[in-house]
Amino acid sequence: MPLYLTKRNKDGTYGPTKRKHYYLPKKDHLKTARKNKDKTRWIIKEGEEYSVFKISNERWYYCSENNALYSLVDDCSQVLGENGERIAFYGERSNPSDPWHGYPIFAKKRIPSSKLLDKMVATKFISESTRIRIEKSKL
Repeated sequence: MPLYLTKRNKDGTYGPTKRKHYYLPKKDHLKTARKNKDKTRWIIKEGEEYSVFKISNERWYYCSENNALYSLVDDCSQVLGENGERIAFYGERSNPSDPWHGYPIFAKKRIPSSKLLDKMVATKFISESTRIRIEKSKL
């Protein structure tokens, strides 16, 4: 699935998704942000970040163990982060009315639950071999 650019709303958010959720890119994770060893940066465009979020939000790839949504593109073939990260992580918001935000991660930082990986394989979002690579922290 190709990434697509979406226009930003007047308040800086993107959306809403079919679940009526909004996404707000955080400046410290943008590809133009100053390097920070504690923050990963996207290499995709800001409007494309929303398309990655929208996939996980609308299909509800939510991991209750980590209180987060997970997303990826084309069975993890698309690099999302500047250090080669291929998985996007969207941590639960403290206030449900706030927009979501996220950043690219390696699986070893926060491995999705087996239950979520089962769902991703069952819906053909990822292949069984990609699942194994995620579980073994190879992505």
